[in-house]
Amino acid sequence: MIYKYIFYKVYQWVSEWFDPFSPQVTVTIIMSFLPLSVLYSVLIGLRLLGLMEITFEYIGNTETIVFGVIFLLLLVFNQVYFFSINNWREVIVFFRARELSGKPKLIAYIYLSLTGFIYIVLFLFLGY
Repeated sequence: MIYKYIFYKVYQWVSEWFDPFSPQVTVTIIMSFLPLSVLYSVLIGLRLLGLMEITFEYIGNTETIVFGVIFLLLLVFNQVYFFSINNWREVIVFFRARELSGKPKLIAYIYLSLTGFIYIVLFLFLGY
């Protein structure tokens, strides 16, 4: 339920501000990047503490290839989950008719805020 609500909120934002023509495809791509931001920040933190030696310097690097494979797996999962298993239209209609409340909504907002904050800080300001 939380993952579907995150899809709905990202869909709502993308359809209003970014891609009004085919937001469902853009949302699945964005949803594939969200978990990578948390993993990337943990790896950068371990590198800054000196616990792990990680470099993302070139395309053929092992870490870059692993991130690419994880992204592709997440993209395939999101495409299958929201287009084959759960119809994305039904998810959107469900949450437009009923507003989620309580702990699941709070968890979804914390997750979206955390991943958005990580992308803003790490990629825009620190240049990683």
